[in-house]
Amino acid sequence: MIAGLLLGIFISAMDNTIVATAPGNIVSHLGGLDKIVWITAAYLMTEMAGMPIFGKLSDMYGRKRFFVFGLIVFLLGSMLCGTAQSMDQLALYRAIQGIGGGRADADCLHNYFRCST
Repeated sequence: MIAGLLLGIFISAMDNTIVATAPGNIVSHLGGLDKIVWITAAYLMTEMAGMPIFGKLSDMYGRKRFFVFGLIVFLLGSMLCGTAQSMDQLALYRAIQGIGGGRADADCLHNYFRCST
C-alpha cells in the first residue's frame, strides 16, 4: 500500500522537476515569455485549492476512489500538456494537471502518515 502511495507522490514530483528545468525550451517552442510564470502558477493554484476540497470529499465518500480519480486527471492533464500549441493552452492544461496532482498528493500524504504511525 505504501509503495503505491509513494509512487503517486513520485509521479507528481518528477513532473514538477521536469517542468522546472524546461522553461527555456518551452518558450523557444511556444513563445510567450511574458506568460512563462503561468506554467507553474496555474498548477500550484489549482493544486492548493483542490487539496482541502478533495480531502473533505474523500473523507465523506472514500479515499481510494478519489485517489484514482486524481491520478487519472493528473495523467490526462499531462497528456494534454504534451499537445499544447500555445502558452495559454499549456497554462490551462497545467491547471487541469494541478487538480489531479492536488488530489493525489493530499491522499498520498494522509495515507502515508496514517500507515506510518
